[in-house]
Amino acid sequence: METLTKKNLFLFFSFFIFIALPAQAADKCGWQDMYTITTGQYMAITATKTINDCEDRNLITSDEKNCTATKPNYANKIGEIHEATCCCPKTTNSASAKVTNAIFSIPDFQVKIPGLDKLATITCPIGEECTIPWIGQYIKGVYNYALAIVGIIAAIILMAGGLMWIISAGDASKITQAKELIIGSISGLIILICSYSVLLWINPDLVNLKPVKVASIAPIEIEGDNDSPPVQLDITKISSILGTNCGKDSISDIVNKAKGKITYNMKLRNTSAPGILLYLDCSSFVNFVSTCATGKSTGQNTSAIFKDQQLWDQSLNSLKPGDLVGWTAANSASSKKVGHVFIYMGNGTFADCHGGKTHPVGGCVGNSTGLASIVATGEAYTNGKLYFKRY
Repeated sequence: METLTKKNLFLFFSFFIFIALPAQAADKCGWQDMYTITTGQYMAITATKTINDCEDRNLITSDEKNCTATKPNYANKIGEIHEATCCCPKTTNSASAKVTNAIFSIPDFQVKIPGLDKLATITCPIGEECTIPWIGQYIKGVYNYALAIVGIIAAIILMAGGLMWIISAGDASKITQAKELIIGSISGLIILICSYSVLLWINPDLVNLKPVKVASIAPIEIEGDNDSPPVQLDITKISSILGTNCGKDSISDIVNKAKGKITYNMKLRNTSAPGILLYLDCSSFVNFVSTCATGKSTGQNTSAIFKDQQLWDQSLNSLKPGDLVGWTAANSASSKKVGHVFIYMGNGTFADCHGGKTHPVGGCVGNSTGLASIVATGEAYTNGKLYFKRY
């Protein structure tokens, strides 16, 4: 029986880390839990910390009239004072900003936890952080479930000890065993109840499970090209202006030499002027790079480049340096009916020539665009469809 008691105590110590934390899912303009916890005490001074579930779920505190559901009453716990707070999704004052559903899907956990049947829906402003609370919510659910199991086990052991004492008929050894069971179960319950306060006193972050925050990728703001008639590029002239060595320089060499020397302008492409050096647009730029590096002309607009409409699988493994990725004006699903094209440099990096709201002098060439930015740009301009061309 002594061994059994030690096992009981070991069992309760093993569950020491399972803490009862409230699991709440965020709804649009719904009630969330805002609570104050005691983070430490020193003599007569008590330090507190407020945990705001609105902020954890990328929401903002709002007027209570915006929450139509009945205001819940959360039970206070040891060291915690809980209060329901109305939370709503964040809004933006920028007309150009776009809020979209995150690419993350709500997980379907293989191990179902009772009471954890609703997870927060995530929306992320493009270019800002996505707050993902699912891991924390799941761990909270596991903690609550484990706490309930431990409580049931402790109650069963306590009742077993009491029953053994009743039927001991004065047998001293059975009474001793019963006492050990009762003391073990009560000790385990005390440890279980006090563990939250102990961990909270050691470090509040041990019981305050924070959401994962992932930065989203903002799409490249572009002006590309349209179906206007192509112009004939003077490769020799452009090469002289940019200082490239056609036939010997690699695609990366040519792109890097062009950096800072080209200004975006679709109408004036293939012309030069003092202080500006050279005007090009997206398709004329990749045509020059490809022709100079490999001797293969790509065509003077995106309609010609992607006329065969080969859908790209958005995998770097399918690309070689010199491959083109983009779309035509006809493919554009945005209000800006323009096409655009990127050229793959290798090592996961793309280059292009683009303009945005302004056309800074020499600011056309981008030479460090990654796959995530390409995919985000496709989401913004073509609903995610990107096309591929190899010459």
